[in-house]
Amino acid sequence: MLLASSVPASAEEEPVASAAVQQEFDAFIARFRAALAADDATAVAGMTQFPFMPYLDEGGSSDAAAFRAESYPRFLAAKARRCLARRNAIHDREPDGGETFVIFCGDLGYYFHMTQDGFRFTEVGPND
Repeated sequence: MLLASSVPASAEEEPVASAAVQQEFDAFIARFRAALAADDATAVAGMTQFPFMPYLDEGGSSDAAAFRAESYPRFLAAKARRCLARRNAIHDREPDGGETFVIFCGDLGYYFHMTQDGFRFTEVGPND
């Protein structure tokens, strides 16, 4: 006898980060938040993957100097830094198996991807 699932098909489970991935992200985001709290654009740039391509820009920031001069003041002003300090990150697993976390602040999502060098701040995109 087959029993129907009591969970609707639309309520599929969200991907859950493994303990190791979660631990690595937790360590990264603690350092990232400390740099934001200190308003340390240089430290944040050191945790960012380049080229940094926010969805609003065609050119993006090709290196740390451009990020500090252009993207940091635009996307990480005081209000955004406060939001990123208190909001929880949401985990997502990409179709290729890549690990991503996002923090939504207002109209923007701040994305952090697992790279060969560990987690990096990779993009800012629309909160849709």
